[in-house]
Parts: sequence; structure tokens; C-alpha cells
Amino acid sequence: MTDNSKIAKSTKATSQTNTTDRSEKNKLINKTLPMGIETRNCGKTFRVGCMIKGKRITHTLHTLEEAIKVLADMKSGKFQETRRLRNIWNVQEAADAYYKEKHAVSFADKKSYLKFPKKKIIEFFGPLTSLDAIGGKEQLELKDWLRDDMNYAPTTANQIISNTCGMLNYAYERHHKTSKPEPGSYLPKGRKAKRFLSLEEENIVLQWYEDHLYFDIADMTAFYIDTGCRKSEGFKLMWGDVSLSKEMIFVRYTKTAVPRSIPMSPRVKAILAKRWIQRPQKQSDQDKVWANPVGYNADKPTNGVSEDTYDRAIMELRQDILENPYKLDPVTGAVNDSYFCTHSYRHTCATRLMQSGIGVKTVMHIMGHHDMKTTQMYAQFDKRDLETVQDKMRKWQEEEAELTEKLHTLRENYKLIEGGKD
Repeated sequence: MTDNSKIAKSTKATSQTNTTDRSEKNKLINKTLPMGIETRNCGKTFRVGCMIKGKRITHTLHTLEEAIKVLADMKSGKFQETRRLRNIWNVQEAADAYYKEKHAVSFADKKSYLKFPKKKIIEFFGPLTSLDAIGGKEQLELKDWLRDDMNYAPTTANQIISNTCGMLNYAYERHHKTSKPEPGSYLPKGRKAKRFLSLEEENIVLQWYEDHLYFDIADMTAFYIDTGCRKSEGFKLMWGDVSLSKEMIFVRYTKTAVPRSIPMSPRVKAILAKRWIQRPQKQSDQDKVWANPVGYNADKPTNGVSEDTYDRAIMELRQDILENPYKLDPVTGAVNDSYFCTHSYRHTCATRLMQSGIGVKTVMHIMGHHDMKTTQMYAQFDKRDLETVQDKMRKWQEEEAELTEKLHTLRENYKLIEGGKD
């Protein structure tokens, strides 16, 4: 054995002896300390540990007196854990990190909807403003600015406020903000009726698309009305999720992350069967039913619909119907009202299912609602319902008048009979 090996072996044995001695000393000292306090370096520092709301909190201090005080604060609930902060972000840094994360986890094919709230947050607070300078007062000022200066609708303003709270919490959880953010202050939203289409309005919309050679979008519109799919669910639908033989559609990517099955109507089955025959031969079960494939036959109209083309077409539809004789009623029945959009087709499907007498739980499953209260909101009526009630009331009054007349005639006859006897 060489001298170096002997020295290394001797050093290792000495180290093990010192470790054993230190461990024994720590055990002796810990026996004299209050429960919840221990030392690991022979009394040079003291470690305090305590369970607070199901979570174990530890803190290291240099003196026993400090350790005893911190332990008492922990048990009384006065202790506030010191956070190890990294560099404090400004608004620009926080927005870049937060929206990069949202962009990565978003299920949406189009990410442009993330740009708007980010732009408005930076515009209001300023890109170089420290996150520690944003508190409850500043968040109230943001709400006032969105409502009074920008004149945004409650839904739009609340989206920006929600994104602001999300960004601040994101930074706080990653130790780039000192204090926990205040909860956001939101604008109250007025309860508005869901916009759904009558059969006459539906025919006008479909006819407009066909007149303007948007045949694929006309088919897609009928698909949305009969299935109640959300816009994103329709564009993400793949051929592998369509069963023409079983007349079922499996919606894989949903808002609530819960897949569901939807029965086909005869119209939807005919549309999908036609698209199946017309689809390019290179398509597989993983290809999308409606979305425009990339890389082959991109110029054929039977190839599909891009989301941008769809959005432009529906905007053109609304503007055109506003200015030509397609408009139904200048006061109430116009298709061009501000609530008409792709989601109106979903409202139309849910409303028709409820009006046809289908059970709430069945409608809830078909629509993919998380809460039954959402489904019950579609139990609406249209003008024909009021007319039916009026007809029934009118019939009741006529029957009541007829019955009253018969009773009056019977009384008169009875009086005549009694008079004859006298």
C-alpha cells in the first residue's frame, strides 16, 4: 500500500469518526431543546419545524432565543415565511414570460387572441413598471380605465383584468414579485338572452353562403347548428372521430377537457358522407374534416376551410345582410344584430333540443356543459310560444263564454217551466 493510499484511508477514518462524534453531540443537545427545535452543527444554528395548515414550515436561526420565539409565532399563526426572491420583474418581463407559458399550453390553433390583453396591460402599466408597484389601487385604476376611457364591454374588460391577475400570480409563484397580488376587481356583466336563429333566419344564412359560392362554409354552418359544437371543436374534428355507420361524432378536444359523443342528424350525415367521398386520397384518420390541408391539392374548393377564410366570410355575411333585402325585421328579427356569431349556432342547437322536449341531462351531455345550470339557461321561448299561449287563452275565454251562455239559457228555461206550473 502506498503512502498516499495510507493517508487517504486515515483521513477517511478520521472524517467518519468526527461525523459520528458530531452526530452524538447533536443528539445530546437536541434532548435538551424544546420539541420542534433541533441543531445539526452542535449548537451553532437551530432549525425550527412546525406544521401549519397541513404544510410543514422550517426556518433556520443562529440563536436558541430566536428559535424559541419563531416557534411560538408559528404555533400562534403570527409567523410569516420569508420568501427567497429572485430579481423582481417589470411588466414587460412578466408579460413575456406569462404569455409564453399561455401560448405553450393553449389548445387553440390561433394564438392571436393572446396578443390583445398583453398589449393593453403593457399600455396601461408601462413596460418598465415594477410588479411590486402594482397593488389593489392600481388594479382598480385599470378597471376604471377600461370602462371609462376605453369604453370596453364588461366581457372584454374582465378578460384583460383576469389576464392581469394571472400574470401577477404567475410572477409571485415564481418568486419574481414580493407580495401576494390582490384579487382582481371585475365589471358586473348584465344578463343577456342567448342569441339563437329561427328556421327562417337559418335558411337566409345558408342561402347567402351558397349565393356567394361559400359551399363548404354553408355545410359547416349546418353542421354547427345540428351538432352544437363549439367553433374550435369543429375545426379540430378528425376523420378518425367520425363514424358514418354508427351515425356518431366523437368530440375529442373540448373546452372542459371532457370528450363526448354527439349523434348525427340526417343532414349532418349527408354532409359528412359527401366530404368523405370528395376528400383527397392522401388523407388519413388523423386529418381534419374541415380544416384546409397543407401541402397538396390546396387550390381545390373541396379541400376544406381555413379558419381565417371562415372568419372573413361570417363578417362579410353580417355586413351584407345589414345592407340588403335579406334583412328580416328592421327592429327585432335581423340576422345582423351584435350577438350573431358562430356561437349563435351552438345556442340554436341547445335551444331547439330543449324546445323539442329532450331531457336536460341528455342536452347537457350533447352540448358538453360542465354545469346543469348552463344547460337550463337554454330553456327559452320564441314568439310562437307566446302566440300559442294567446291562442289557448282565447280558446279558454270562448269556451267560458259559451258555457256561461248555456247556463243562462238553462236558467231562463227553468223559470218558464216553473211559471207554467203556477
